[in-house]
Amino acid sequence: MTALEIKAIRAEQTVAQFAAALGVHRLTVYRWEDGSRQPKGLYKKALQRLAKKRGIALSD
Repeated sequence: MTALEIKAIRAEQTVAQFAAALGVHRLTVYRWEDGSRQPKGLYKKALQRLAKKRGIALSD
């Protein structure tokens, strides 16, 4: 999952809204979006479900 894909999944939500919905700190979302970190485990699965729901194809 690329940083651009994560930004697309977040769509029109703010970073704070997106982080709260996922139960992570907003800095975590910033790190995912700048490519310095990758979502893992349950967070990755949650993002994959959101991508599917929003019709976003993922590279992984």
